Amino acid sequence: MKAYKCDRCGEFFEEYHYQSSTCGRSLDLCPTCNVKLHKWYTNDTERVENEEMSNLEKAKEIIKTYYEDADCGIFNSRNTVGDTMETIYEDEGLTIDICYYWSYFEVFGLSRAEFEELEEYYDSLKPESEG
Repeated sequence: MKAYKCDRCGEFFEEYHYQSSTCGRSLDLCPTCNVKLHKWYTNDTERVENEEMSNLEKAKEIIKTYYEDADCGIFNSRNTVGDTMETIYEDEGLTIDICYYWSYFEVFGLSRAEFEELEEYYDSLKPESEG
């Protein structure tokens, strides 16, 4: 059995699945914080993901998790037109925001080289037909 841990509040939830109506897709959310649960553990609480993930690796994991909600672009600068953004990850200098309406990410806290690598990774997630 898997258990989930919230990044924000640190609470554990065993096989907890919480429905959200965001974009008509179901998400696993923390009932306390309403934040996506991305850390998972086995039933003996052994960590499945690497404890010492770099910010780039964390960003890749989050982008992959939320890709269907933001498949129109990824940027490392703040939008200037006032699009409604939601912070989906914020820790250790890394902040990832998502615009559900226009379907794009804003990522802050990576070096230029790291962001370029993240852009390449993001592009690799696109289905072949969109290429």
